[in-house]
Amino acid sequence: MGIGIIVKRTILGVALIGAGYTYTCGSTYIPPGTQGVRELKQQMPWRDAGYSPGTLQPGRHFKIPFIEKIHKLPAEQQVLEFVGATEANARDYARNVDHADVVAAQQIETSDGFNVHADLSIFYRITDPYKLLLEYGPGNLYFLNGLLTEAPASLKATFGKLQPEEFFTLDEEGRPIRVKSQDEAVADLSERLADGGIDVQEVRIRYVTFEEKIQGRFELTKVADQETLTEQSRTLREQANAELERLIEEGQQAVAVLQKEGEAYVTVREGEREAYERSRGSEATMIIDV
Repeated sequence: MGIGIIVKRTILGVALIGAGYTYTCGSTYIPPGTQGVRELKQQMPWRDAGYSPGTLQPGRHFKIPFIEKIHKLPAEQQVLEFVGATEANARDYARNVDHADVVAAQQIETSDGFNVHADLSIFYRITDPYKLLLEYGPGNLYFLNGLLTEAPASLKATFGKLQPEEFFTLDEEGRPIRVKSQDEAVADLSERLADGGIDVQEVRIRYVTFEEKIQGRFELTKVADQETLTEQSRTLREQANAELERLIEEGQQAVAVLQKEGEAYVTVREGEREAYERSRGSEATMIIDV
């Protein structure tokens, strides 16, 4: 075998190894439903170290090995689930949910000092991964330092205005009162997370667990409501009976008046008839005498 062939094969082998190395170490694949941000780990003549503005779309992107890193973050809608009263409940629930982080149900202190445990969902999307990395750092720090830190405070600030009964009662328009608090929670939490490039799209309460003393108050409230309804029914019945008696009395009075008017009419007509008969009788007597 000639030296030339050996050299060519050596060059080809080195090129293939270099290409493979460049493909594996010199590039990163961003799958669908994901977005990326470049980070330069050390200062370079053409660029400062740190995260690069802009978002990398799905596909393969080249990078400088050992100097550059591409951080990948979800682009699809994500869900933070507060489920059950314990972490074990949350883990059981998480096995059946996609694109969701699951933690124990959130405890909320209501406006009158009671505690409720709310199973709820927070739907959110990472709209600016560059801002997110600057604010919270890489990996799942946005979840730990952002969502799990701000969500409880926001939920307590909004749902904490309610009384326990208002979690399931309706307003004058027939909507659950808690819906307004859900909308307020979306606005409040979005504002808290805006600097980190996270947009909260919906907050939805699925189930609420009350303390025993709240259940006792509900029972007392039901009894009081029932007594109020009974009293209202009794009052309405008394009012209806009074109205019926008034109508009967007015009817009787009207009938009496009509009877008197009829009797007076008959008396007048009888007087007229008698006067007529007398006048006719007088005329007949005069004719006979003549």
